Amino acid sequence: MADHGFRKALPDLVAQGLITAEQAERIRAHYAPTDDQRTGRQTLLFSVLGGLLIGLGVVLVVAHNWDDLGTTLQTVLAFLPMALGQVLCAWVLLKREASAGWREGSALFLSGAVAAAIALVAQIHHIPGDLARFLLTWSVLLLGVVYALRSFTTALLMLVLLTWYAGVDRFGEHVFGDRPWAYLVLLAALLPFLWGWLRDHTRSVSTFWLALLTALSMAYVSQLFLTWRDLSAWSLLYPTALAGAFTLVPVLAGERGDRLRAFRGVGISGLLLVLFFFSWSDLWKEVVDEPLPAADVAPLGVALALYGAAYLAARRLRRPFSGNLFPEVPLIFLPIVVIANFSPGLAAVLVNLLLLALGILTTRRGIAEGSLLGMNTGLFILAVTIAMRFLDLELSYALRGLLFIGIGALFLGMNLWLVRQRRSRHA
Repeated sequence: MADHGFRKALPDLVAQGLITAEQAERIRAHYAPTDDQRTGRQTLLFSVLGGLLIGLGVVLVVAHNWDDLGTTLQTVLAFLPMALGQVLCAWVLLKREASAGWREGSALFLSGAVAAAIALVAQIHHIPGDLARFLLTWSVLLLGVVYALRSFTTALLMLVLLTWYAGVDRFGEHVFGDRPWAYLVLLAALLPFLWGWLRDHTRSVSTFWLALLTALSMAYVSQLFLTWRDLSAWSLLYPTALAGAFTLVPVLAGERGDRLRAFRGVGISGLLLVLFFFSWSDLWKEVVDEPLPAADVAPLGVALALYGAAYLAARRLRRPFSGNLFPEVPLIFLPIVVIANFSPGLAAVLVNLLLLALGILTTRRGIAEGSLLGMNTGLFILAVTIAMRFLDLELSYALRGLLFIGIGALFLGMNLWLVRQRRSRHA
């Protein structure tokens, strides 16, 4: 696959005299996508669209005359698309296994047919059920499709369905108790495919989306194992510990860590949300008097154990309390929670100091590495922290407006400065 970042750097290499224009052109031609690669991408796109449109067309044709059909014929027609999808998938595995387009298109067609069969059979024969059971059954049946056809799009669909099932199951239509335990089982069954895809498709766009959706799904569903009804200060350690573990995933992955940067981004976002909210002393006062619900003791223990294991394992690969302070936030947040039980105001001050430290260190590291994303992340933390503290003060709208203008000017000036610094290094 072509390395687009390398090709974009060629003009700079020519300007610095490291290579000639002719050499740059030969390198560009060597790494340019071939006709076969372009054709493969087009085939994949149109195969996916074709599978979706064919499935939708079959449903509409059958639905037009549905009420005039008998129960037996309705049942046969309910299973017919699924049977055709299985025949198509078998043919693809025998004749077109190397074609990603055929695999993805046939897998999506079969996935839609499976959902239609489940829903239609339940409707025809008046089988009682609910949305949670439908989503869970559909997900279970899709697992075989994912592995048999090595289908990336079906894996994404299954992740969406599992996440949807977990939310529905947690907030009403319970299948196995009041927590989505089946999600953990099916996610564990899907993880070997996800890891294999991330390992084999290093620079593919699909790798980014798969890692991001997996991280978001795990982050959301993990919160469903806590009650969140009577929020205790100790309950805050649960999302903080899990978010801290997420920031360590790329470190633990070693050489493959770049493919899992989405986990670090989701983890940092979770940590910042907790810190931003509890930089106000009033929120600490609302949670310090609440005891930790008995049902939350076990999830909290698991979260702390996961973070502790991840942190100890990562210490061999990174220097503790380095320029990237986010993995250490749960360690710092634990004594703040203890202090909050005696002085909520002091806890809020410590959270604000932690945010300022995170902002400064992240900004410095971004500047040192020439990373616009890193620098802007640090500036964002500083700007939000400062803006929230100004909101506590009784200031006029004019002064608040000037504050935001100043913050915007700071962002713009720092970005222009860093861009010039990066250009001067290449000059």
